[in-house]
Amino acid sequence: MKYLKVLLMFLLLGSYVYSQNYLTHNTGTIKASVFDDGNIGHINDTGSGGDGIVYNNLSDAIFSAGFIFGSAGRGEVNGKMGSFRINSDLVNTVPISGFNSDSEFNQIATTGFDDSGAPNPYGVNIKLTSSSANGDTILFLKYEVSGSDSVINNLYLGMFADWDIGGSDYSSNLGGYDPTRNLAYEYGSPGKSDENYYGIVALDGMSGAKVTTDNSTSNIRSLAYNRISSFQNGSITTPGDYRMWIGSGPFTLNIGGKVIANFAIIAAKNLAGLQHCADVAISKYNSSLPVELTSFAAKFVQNKVELKWHTATEVNNYGFEIERTLYKKAGTPPAASDWEKIGFVNGHGNSNSIKEYHFTDATIEKSGKYFYRLKQIDINGSFEYSSTIEVTVKAPDSFQLVQNYPNPFNPTTVITFKLANPSFVKLDIYDPLGNLITTLENSQLVAGVYHKTFDGSNLSSGTYFYVLRTNTKTIVRKMILMK
Repeated sequence: MKYLKVLLMFLLLGSYVYSQNYLTHNTGTIKASVFDDGNIGHINDTGSGGDGIVYNNLSDAIFSAGFIFGSAGRGEVNGKMGSFRINSDLVNTVPISGFNSDSEFNQIATTGFDDSGAPNPYGVNIKLTSSSANGDTILFLKYEVSGSDSVINNLYLGMFADWDIGGSDYSSNLGGYDPTRNLAYEYGSPGKSDENYYGIVALDGMSGAKVTTDNSTSNIRSLAYNRISSFQNGSITTPGDYRMWIGSGPFTLNIGGKVIANFAIIAAKNLAGLQHCADVAISKYNSSLPVELTSFAAKFVQNKVELKWHTATEVNNYGFEIERTLYKKAGTPPAASDWEKIGFVNGHGNSNSIKEYHFTDATIEKSGKYFYRLKQIDINGSFEYSSTIEVTVKAPDSFQLVQNYPNPFNPTTVITFKLANPSFVKLDIYDPLGNLITTLENSQLVAGVYHKTFDGSNLSSGTYFYVLRTNTKTIVRKMILMK
């Protein structure tokens, strides 16, 4: 019961030494404390420490709030639910920073914690980035979960909030949720000291929500999992002391991978204002979150260059053009005209989990050093380039004429040959009677791998021969045109 919370608060205030650090975001309209151990507003189950969550300089509207998460396999959460005496699960690992700023936000703080204090840890690390801007009524919270030594499927990330809107009027609160805006909220009853609305938006989609007066502590971890992974509310018409759960997911956390969920704490004078604030938060989140490229690498394998890259987040990502250029000389960066498009890979549109991409460049002919870059293109046509990486393509170890592919073919096929050293090369195509049909190559070439396309559109079905001649060797192979 709430009076027990208040009693404990007074018993502990005189002797409790606060070891956690916090920063309080203040936009001018909303103020909220963020702690380095996953708590929001206040530090523990006494509703003390920190400045809480305050809108328009009214009374503190929060008793206890924090980050929680859980998987379907375990069916229970770890995290911060101070109202239920669950406040030791998350342990600080990275001191809280701040405030920093960028072009979007003037107050940005980061911190890190893990769940090593939980009775049954998932064994993950969590990075929290909290961001706010002057004049907004929004606090953005970005949770990045990583470090698991096994794959965690169907993982849900969420938040718990025990709002006490109006201070001593906490037992006269009401609430609900708006699934069209991924919003859960509470508000003070008409005629009470604080009639404003307070809410949390799941910016990456709402997987579940519940606003309830149920204060049962039995099986609260499994109850909390159900509340962030499914929708359970009916209509709320009776004032009471409500608690809120909201979740996002499900995600798959791979070994060495990372999943991300973003939330926004908002406030307004009425429901229409809160819904507008949620729309603003979603719009600002969608417009500010880029395609975050976390790695880009290349290696030369069996006469091909294999490219691999990862993204941590994607918004409106149409895809990636792959561009290549040959190294010229030291100190001379590639000019814009030097780059050529060699392929395209579709993006995932919108994503907040790690995505892995692959591309194989099998069209290189000359040996030497090559540069590669990605041109990431948004759905609206805007684009930006990745950093440039380089890879050394080695000359083949021997002279080879590879079997054409496909074979049989209709009507085109590719003939590949490899030169270990510079040589004059002539590649001819003959019919079964030995008549020359065409010459595909007749020039001096440097060492490398070459691909020549033969088009048999004007020929009849049958067996044909291709002959490769160099200064020292001649090789003959046959191919079959089948129409």
